Amino acid sequence: MITVQFIGGARLFAGVSGISYEIGLAIFVLTVLGYTLTGGFRAVTTTDAVQGVVMLIGVVTLLVTILAQGDFGQLMANIKQQSPNLLSPMGVEQQLGWPMMLSFWVLICFGTLGLPHTVVRLFAVKNPQALRRGIIWGTLISLVMTLVPHLCGFFGRGLYPNLDVPDNIMPTLISGLFSPWVAGLLLAAPIAAVMSSVDSMLLQSAVTMVRDAVVRVKPDLDGNRQLLLTRVAMVIICAAAAWWAVSPPKMIVWLNLAAFGALQAVFLWPIIAGLFWPKISGNMAFIAMLVGLLSYLGLQFVKPLPFNVHPIVPAWYCLG
Repeated sequence: MITVQFIGGARLFAGVSGISYEIGLAIFVLTVLGYTLTGGFRAVTTTDAVQGVVMLIGVVTLLVTILAQGDFGQLMANIKQQSPNLLSPMGVEQQLGWPMMLSFWVLICFGTLGLPHTVVRLFAVKNPQALRRGIIWGTLISLVMTLVPHLCGFFGRGLYPNLDVPDNIMPTLISGLFSPWVAGLLLAAPIAAVMSSVDSMLLQSAVTMVRDAVVRVKPDLDGNRQLLLTRVAMVIICAAAAWWAVSPPKMIVWLNLAAFGALQAVFLWPIIAGLFWPKISGNMAFIAMLVGLLSYLGLQFVKPLPFNVHPIVPAWYCLG
């Protein structure tokens, strides 16, 4: 999943600035690694808050600008010319039926409770009142941040119908609709979206490797050595993810959703059981994690699945 975020950040840099993909990848990886190494959890949470504001302003500005490009009817006609089904409720090849909606709800909505780098934020909430406010504002912001970028991509097809790589739609819209200075500012919006995810995953992965693995074996390890080992783990994870990102596929959304599903299949039910079932043991949680992973990976090879749902849906059922 970190690799997918690296690919997205590199493509954004390359698409807007004109630099090569490899240089964009290097800039993005070193930037994220730099502030995550030096700032830790506080730096990640602070930058996530700032990046969230930037994302919100940026995507709304982009959508308004797209809709202001001439005649809206002509824009819709351009999309219809590519395929009339793009304007139908079910989409091209009837893809947007209930199996797709169910899979999307599991992966992008309820299932995010199973993402460790998301759940760890809830453990750092200041007080119950802040959590209640976060539930309300988080729901509203998530609605905007899910709907508006999808609309930007959809309407962008009417402006740029000949894109070979679908992932390039955002940088193409930004660089094509705005002056270089404004484009540079708006680039911060999708870059912030990627950075706010990858720094959390990087920190969570490295800390888990050290605190839940090394410290278990060597409980007398002092804090300074734990910090050093955590930083070394971050560098190793970054290097491995960057190496895999050098030769990316044309469209990373399916790879990203596959990674989402794997994390959710492993962690969701143990997290929920740990919160609401006090008698659960560590061994039971580990077995649930193992069953979730094996069932999800096994279902990747079963095609087509019943009703054409995503593998995460039956994998959850297996765990339930």
